Amino acid sequence: MEELHWPLTVLSRAVAYKNITSASSHIGLSQPQISRLIRKIENDLGLMIIDKSSPRHASWTPQAYQLAKVYQRSSQSLEHSIFEISNQQRPKTIKMA
Repeated sequence: MEELHWPLTVLSRAVAYKNITSASSHIGLSQPQISRLIRKIENDLGLMIIDKSSPRHASWTPQAYQLAKVYQRSSQSLEHSIFEISNQQRPKTIKMA
């Protein structure tokens, strides 16, 4: 699952756009790069991320949106936990002599 971190990060950003072509122009990766990452997710998790029933109008599946949402929530929770840990190491007060 660790090797899916980057593909899931890209997916969570890409689903904000209509399709891979739109996503590629907004998130700074080429269409083939995004397609490879999506294929990796599909192969590793056995999910269909892109609805290819109409090749000229491929779109995100409901599972793509669900997976992106779960990943985003998980990432936010991790960031919050890391922030809490780092705050525990900072001094609460600083005394100047």
